[in-house]
Amino acid sequence: MNNNPLRYTDPTGHYCVEEDANGNVIRMDCDAWEPIGGGDNGNGGGGNDEDEDDEPDLLIELGNPSCDSACEQMLEGLFVAATMFDSIALGINFTLAIGADLALALGGPLAYGEALIIYQGLSVVPNLIGSAGGAIWIASGLLSGDTHIEMTVNNGLASVSGSVAQDTIATIIVDGLGWSPVARDPNVATTINAVGVGYDIARNPFAPMLPTIVQPTFSFTIDTNTGFP
Repeated sequence: MNNNPLRYTDPTGHYCVEEDANGNVIRMDCDAWEPIGGGDNGNGGGGNDEDEDDEPDLLIELGNPSCDSACEQMLEGLFVAATMFDSIALGINFTLAIGADLALALGGPLAYGEALIIYQGLSVVPNLIGSAGGAIWIASGLLSGDTHIEMTVNNGLASVSGSVAQDTIATIIVDGLGWSPVARDPNVATTINAVGVGYDIARNPFAPMLPTIVQPTFSFTIDTNTGFP
């Protein structure tokens, strides 16, 4: 019998489909569009190679893409914690600055110099506390999504892009100054801490007084085979 339909192989392959009451195809799902009958007909068993090619070899994301109401509540808690740490650091440095100033007033430059030497050892405590507050601000930026980093690697090319939160930049600057030689004097360190606490208060999520002014973005590509952009 010629043209026997039982012996005919459809070159387009066969697919699992679901139709609505009017006979319209509303879903096509058979293991990611896999045709029935294997790959003998040239089209079966191959899957969707085009979609597979679009998938990167490696995808790394750092930062929350969206922040819901629960996330907003967490951000408020992080703000309170960060401001508390920064305020404690300010209080310690302020106390040490008063001690150094009293030494200068009562004992002169020599006594003030001795007070500065003592402060060098004690300054580690407020600096660590301030850095803890800074770490909370950095975590807040990741949680809110203002800081977001994405890296994809495909065929040996690593593409990195993202953005950095304003609060992250501010806390890195303040903490960096606190650990730098500039803050060897307790009065200078107190001033730096005061600026940091003032920034915290101005950025509070309950009644913000300072809007986001800068939020830099970046994007670059590196050839992992050579190590150069």
